[in-house]
Amino acid sequence: MSSDIEKDLAGQLASNVDGVTSVENNLHVEGSYRSKLEKTSNDFARKWNDLSTTAAINMKFAANDDIAATKINVDTHRGVVTLRGTVKNEAAHDLAIEIAKSFDHVSEVDDKLDVTNS
Repeated sequence: MSSDIEKDLAGQLASNVDGVTSVENNLHVEGSYRSKLEKTSNDFARKWNDLSTTAAINMKFAANDDIAATKINVDTHRGVVTLRGTVKNEAAHDLAIEIAKSFDHVSEVDDKLDVTNS
């Protein structure tokens, strides 16, 4: 149970069952309890945010002439974006990092980019 209200409701439901003469409500309220549905919903939302962030970063890279999007692999896990691959110079490197940081659900950018200076 996550609240006293739920505990009281469970007791009332039990007392309304035909044949029940008394109810001793020993349910325990646990404030940090999260239902399976809540956990699943949160996991789905997190994964959705990660996938949509990865897709959006890839689209921004593809739309930018200074970044060779096909040479950068973007992965997002729990808000941490990891960039792997190569960029042609420091300016492209810094731009890629700034683009990745600019999204709402990004908490950190793990920079694993190599600068080729080509």
